[in-house]
Amino acid sequence: MRILVIEDEADTARYLCKGLRESGYKVVYCADGTRGLILAKDEPWDLMIVDRMLPGDVDGLSIVRTLREIGKKTPVLILS
Repeated sequence: MRILVIEDEADTARYLCKGLRESGYKVVYCADGTRGLILAKDEPWDLMIVDRMLPGDVDGLSIVRTLREIGKKTPVLILS
């Protein structure tokens, strides 16, 4: 299972990614919404874990909204 984690808080991301990898998941980590949106749109994911508040112009809800508008139905967990 491929999981995309988009989280700007380094400690939270490290803890989350470590636990997922130890459980056998393939995890890709991204620290900002702009790059996260690109990865989310351009690659296939089984699950995305997205922080709601991200630095810059693209927040977590914008990522989900954009994905739904282009027809991607990947399950998303929102961190808040």
